[in-house]
Amino acid sequence: MNPCIASLRVLRHCLFPLSVIVVLLPGCLTRPNSSGVLDVELTGALTIPAQRAHATFQAGRQVSGVNFSKPYCELEIATVSEQPQRVAAGSFWVRRESQTLLKDPTTRIPALISGFSCSDDVYQESIWWLDGNTPSPVLYLRCLAPYFNCRIGGPLSPEQVQQVVGRSIEINGL
Repeated sequence: MNPCIASLRVLRHCLFPLSVIVVLLPGCLTRPNSSGVLDVELTGALTIPAQRAHATFQAGRQVSGVNFSKPYCELEIATVSEQPQRVAAGSFWVRRESQTLLKDPTTRIPALISGFSCSDDVYQESIWWLDGNTPSPVLYLRCLAPYFNCRIGGPLSPEQVQQVVGRSIEINGL
């Protein structure tokens, strides 16, 4: 048998499992809703600052900037505008969620790909993708839990998220 043909057969058998792994790997990071959260309700209208596509929450209130050493959440919408944008009150259900351990919460560089040491801060990111009954620019609620000195834990629980977002957003679970 021609060695080139034999090599192609071996390569085909090796590449097929690898392609399956590459296709299925993103599914490990995104899954149907498993947090126990059924819906997220905006209890009143929110203002998204100009030049941004999210409202940021920390310590129970909406803030203009965050302290990266404390948990925080961002309610993300679909557009950035030159002017502040209002998001109407409404109810949304959690369609799916994703979790990633990040080295940097701003650039969203994954810690497991870039590597990290015990002197690096890491952030457990969880994203609840939201859908509503009425048209809305709301896309998702993203929350980050910071960890330091090689201590790594899970994402924020629904109760912890409620403490971060305060009364502007209500987290409803099972």
